Amino acid sequence: MCPIDPESLMKATPMTVMDDRACVNCGYNLKGLRGDGVCPECGRAIRVKKKDIPRYTDALVNAPKMWLAGLAFGSTLLFASVLCVMTLFVVSLALPAGAKFAAAIMQLAAAAIWYIGVLISTQPRPVMPTTQIDPRKEWSGLRRSARITQVFWVLMPTCMAVYWYLYNAAAATVPRGAPPGDGLVWGAIACFAVGAVGLIWLCIYLSNIAFWGDDEIGANFRTCAWLVGAAATLTFLDTLNSMTNAILMGGFWASLVRVMFMFFVLLPAVYLVYCLFRMQRMARWALTNHSIADARNRRLQAQARKNAKRGPAAATSKVSQEGAIALARDSSVNPPDARPVPAPLSGPTGAMPKRTTDGSVYDVEQP
Repeated sequence: MCPIDPESLMKATPMTVMDDRACVNCGYNLKGLRGDGVCPECGRAIRVKKKDIPRYTDALVNAPKMWLAGLAFGSTLLFASVLCVMTLFVVSLALPAGAKFAAAIMQLAAAAIWYIGVLISTQPRPVMPTTQIDPRKEWSGLRRSARITQVFWVLMPTCMAVYWYLYNAAAATVPRGAPPGDGLVWGAIACFAVGAVGLIWLCIYLSNIAFWGDDEIGANFRTCAWLVGAAATLTFLDTLNSMTNAILMGGFWASLVRVMFMFFVLLPAVYLVYCLFRMQRMARWALTNHSIADARNRRLQAQARKNAKRGPAAATSKVSQEGAIALARDSSVNPPDARPVPAPLSGPTGAMPKRTTDGSVYDVEQP
């Protein structure tokens, strides 16, 4: 068997038309033909629509081991970093002003880990023999949007760290210097808004990857994207109402939006942690399954090489010779010239039964 050419695996496999589809030129039924071929009736090229190409023609567990290891590592970084960011954000609310600089530095480190996880997790899907489209081109817009917007999570704690550094430096001088302006705070708020909106694209991208292995996890990420979008909308309304003080017809509706805002900000964050937890478990499971399959294949290959060195195996049965088949002594097949076996003795005296007078060779009893 000749080895598979690696260059052939880098080309997307053309889709086979699986449904009844008429040629746009002559009406010939194109079912069963390749998507890169031509109509056998008129010679017109078969044009397959992008939406008709099946995206998930392979399985996550069949992906290359290195790519699975990267996905498992990247999703684990995302899960751990989002826990750290949320914890540090809650803790920093109760810290005094002098300790908030250190909290901002730790948030910056956690945000950097988050962005590294985003870069690793958004690597293009590997090209496999059963892949119908080129994964290097699919979801390119989502990939770029997620990577660009998620860097603002790193810029947000950077602005706050600079702000609190200047604040502590001004407080340490005698006489006390002027506190820094609110420009850095507004910059951090803007970075938070961009990063939060970018979570929608990141969740959609991760849902596409999750659909490759588990439909339920993919649906969870889609739900998380909707929740993030609702939180972004309520954040915009709450900010607009705080700045204009004239929207939503009074304080009651403003308070209602504020409560909904707090709920929809907390819910997407918790749900995102849940989705990332399941994502990293799925990736590690696929990596473990891939390792088990590789070990099994190595054992089978080693056994095949060992059997090949032994040479052909000995025959397990003897070939029968030509001629009459000898009967065993205990065979129940009688020769054609064998005489009938006498009937067993019967009766209390053990006498032989009488023969019939019609010349039959069989012994029967007289009536």
